[in-house]
Amino acid sequence: MRKHRISIGKSCSFLMQDKGICDKIILSVDNRQKMWSDRNGRVNGMALLHVDFFSDVLGMSVNMDVILPQKTNGQIGMEGIAADGKYKTMYLLHGMSDDQTIWQRRTSIERYVSKLGIAVVMPTTHLAFYTDTCYGMRYWTFISEELPRICREFFPNMSDKAEDTLAAGLSMGGYGAWKLGLGASETFGAA
Repeated sequence: MRKHRISIGKSCSFLMQDKGICDKIILSVDNRQKMWSDRNGRVNGMALLHVDFFSDVLGMSVNMDVILPQKTNGQIGMEGIAADGKYKTMYLLHGMSDDQTIWQRRTSIERYVSKLGIAVVMPTTHLAFYTDTCYGMRYWTFISEELPRICREFFPNMSDKAEDTLAAGLSMGGYGAWKLGLGASETFGAA
């Protein structure tokens, strides 16, 4: 069976083994692209990145998912804007029984923020309650200091202004967001 490289738009390509399936996918994408594009044939969307990195504060590898505004030509089902200059950033914190992937699995977070032109950082923090402990990990230091610094290093278009940085969350993540708003207001301007 021959492999075929398929390109959809300028930035998406993948290998498929069955050319018949490829033709159907491209036809479907082309038809939907016409339905969802603006008058100029452009649809702005979001880029979803899965980032694995090492935390010096925690002494281990951790994960975060990041949504960034992206100017695109034909993303299906997504209209939005990409901010000029630095992106405002929302740190979206998960609850006790979940990890950073819950936001993509149980919500339409990309669609919700696509019209806002903001970046969304969704870190994993395990069951740490966003707290430094005497005999455990230093998750408060990680979430309040190291993570914003790392994000701004990895993604230089993220604003470093407190008024452009907010924290939000669910359950344990809501607790962490309030802690960041109250205890790290020099970095997080809102919760």
